Amino acid sequence: MIDRDRVSEALQTILQSDEHFPLLMRNASRVGFRFGEEVFLLEMDAEQGRVGLEHHASAQGLDPELWVEIAPEALFARAFEGRQATGFRIQTGPRGQVLHPSMERLIARIIEGGDAARHPLSDREDLIYPALFGFGEPQPVWQQAGGGVQVLRFAGAYEGRDAWVSSGLSDPARGPSPLEIEGFRPAVAGYELVLFAAPEDAVLGQQLAGWVDYVCQTRSHILQGSWLEYAEGRIPQTSLSGFLVVPPITIPDRFPLQDGIVHWSLLLGATGQEIEVAKESSVIDIAQALFDAGWIDFSTAHRESVVPGSMHR
Repeated sequence: MIDRDRVSEALQTILQSDEHFPLLMRNASRVGFRFGEEVFLLEMDAEQGRVGLEHHASAQGLDPELWVEIAPEALFARAFEGRQATGFRIQTGPRGQVLHPSMERLIARIIEGGDAARHPLSDREDLIYPALFGFGEPQPVWQQAGGGVQVLRFAGAYEGRDAWVSSGLSDPARGPSPLEIEGFRPAVAGYELVLFAAPEDAVLGQQLAGWVDYVCQTRSHILQGSWLEYAEGRIPQTSLSGFLVVPPITIPDRFPLQDGIVHWSLLLGATGQEIEVAKESSVIDIAQALFDAGWIDFSTAHRESVVPGSMHR
């Protein structure tokens, strides 16, 4: 028999501390952990934010999407000593391949632990981005001349809206991170940019590509809490004058890359009135007003300001 309490504690320690776990939770609902005959079933509900872990004497009648077979000693070494877990095996559940195959690699990242620096940078586009934005082939939109930074468009990534994302601002070759966030070790440039918009509002996605080019050209950074505005006063073909830069709330606000953490800077479309008030109060206050009005993490090319005209000075 296994030490149920210690196994439960080890699993909870790993899941609560590993930055890959929120990505697994977005894509899977049940994972079983086998320890000989005994089983712990992990149940996840991303929409409700619920996680449950329950012991079973056997696997009979259980229907996980994936099975993980691991020795308790390997689990304890990973959870309590920070050592890399070895000798575990991942298999599909009784219904076969119901999850995207990359989810097996994602849960392997969670279980194995150890030296994350050895994980390839390609995890960002091959593992992290698909887990966040869907497993369809992204459309390349822009690429830095002679460099490794690009912008990708994931169709239908968020309630029918497209995700426009940078990839490469967090590469090691770009130098030290501009981020200093207590409790985290930011990875390299420390952030990537993301924008959500309807397919017909591609003009906004093109603006994100322009700002990524700006970062690459100037080595300036676009960080949470700032705003972006245009000398012309308005983005062409829109009623917006720029963007507020905030953390997203519909996707995890950070993701692991090698031995560091990358944070998202979400571009949220803003009118001229909203930007002026944000300068006087705070970006987060105006972003919250947009969220309250239903513009949760996504931008649209044409809308009324959420700031009354009388507030604009």
